[in-house]
Amino acid sequence: MKVETAKEKRVEIRISEDDYKYLKVAAYSMGQSVSGMLRMISRASINAAKMNVQQGRIRLEDVEAIFNDKL
Repeated sequence: MKVETAKEKRVEIRISEDDYKYLKVAAYSMGQSVSGMLRMISRASINAAKMNVQQGRIRLEDVEAIFNDKL
């Protein structure tokens, strides 16, 4: 059984009306809504970052220091 974690952060982007039309086409061609497609792309990126951390290629402490904030 899949365990969902609480979703606390919201990501907002602005794109042109024309680009949004193409984004809808891209999502439709993948069988997704725009939100679903962007969520899927985000999850893939997050999983890649997690793998880099687990393999020691990236240290979260270094990234936190760059942004002077906790991730």
